[in-house]
Amino acid sequence: MEKRIQFRRTSYAKERAGQFWVRFFAFIVDLHLVGILTIPVYFILGELGYNAEYQLLNLKYLELENIIAIVTLLTYFTLMEQSKWRASFGKMFLRLTISNTNGERLTLAKSALRNLLKLLSIGTLIGVWIIDATKQHQSLHDILAGTLVNRK
Repeated sequence: MEKRIQFRRTSYAKERAGQFWVRFFAFIVDLHLVGILTIPVYFILGELGYNAEYQLLNLKYLELENIIAIVTLLTYFTLMEQSKWRASFGKMFLRLTISNTNGERLTLAKSALRNLLKLLSIGTLIGVWIIDATKQHQSLHDILAGTLVNRK
């Protein structure tokens, strides 16, 4: 007599949807993708006189590089999370979506607010540490912006 083990996939998947490590992995995927896409920008800056010799000595180049990276990431996340897909490519890869607390698609303003607040969450680290402590696995920026990370 053979016994079959059945797994409750839907409840487990929903339970794990917004947990820290799932979201962290999606974020790493997005960082790599955006990093690859911004290589041409840094190449163009190098051709304009910001070459490798000056990178170590010229702090202004490093400031410009950081500003470009932050603006690019904020724009990427804001536009992707308010789009019809409701997710960045990293979140899509892991079958996660972003919605407001009513389950609706984010507006551009709410998506921008969420991503600006994400800087606060990541900067303080407390904002991301609380993800697994909250009932709906919300980080600080999700709580303040009124958003949820859901499993498709």
